[in-house]
Amino acid sequence: VASLYEASQLACEGETVLEEARPSLQSILEQG
Repeated sequence: VASLYEASQLACEGETVLEEARPSLQSILEQG
């Protein structure tokens, strides 16, 4: 990673993706 700023941006994006994916993952587990 080129800089701490880029690293923090990637971390924030990753957390957002996880938050968005969590409900769908839970529904898949409940259906399974």
